[in-house]
Amino acid sequence: MRAFLLGVSLAVAGCGSAGHDPAPTSEPARDTNGTTPAPSSSASAPAQEDDTPAPPSPISFSPACGTDGQRVVLRLGLTKKGSVPTCVEPDDFRVRFGNMPTRITQSGLTSDGYCSLDVLVPEHAETAMVSVTSGKDEFASAIAFSVPCP
Repeated sequence: MRAFLLGVSLAVAGCGSAGHDPAPTSEPARDTNGTTPAPSSSASAPAQEDDTPAPPSPISFSPACGTDGQRVVLRLGLTKKGSVPTCVEPDDFRVRFGNMPTRITQSGLTSDGYCSLDVLVPEHAETAMVSVTSGKDEFASAIAFSVPCP
């Protein structure tokens, strides 16, 4: 069994022998409507930049839990352009524990070259995801920061 997406054949897991595609045939690929897609032209229009928002880049933090006022170190992933954020000015970043903003006490690069932000757990914080914005770049934790520690 095969699935077709924009004229590209994709193997469906569990189909075919031992997970391999069957031998190619001379029959042209067909889309989901059963029609043969037109061949692509080498003189096609230039690719346009996609305005779809990219998912946030990851954040890791240490420690994994804490209480109001405790220092937490955030390590940011890469920007949308695939580079390390400039960590010179802490004021360039907005950090939130859930919906609660917090204060950045220090910023700089880690020994492996990533951006690191030292922040304080905001007063009255609850267990929540951590997020950071800087210009058009967004960063988010994959797990919640626990308040207080279990």
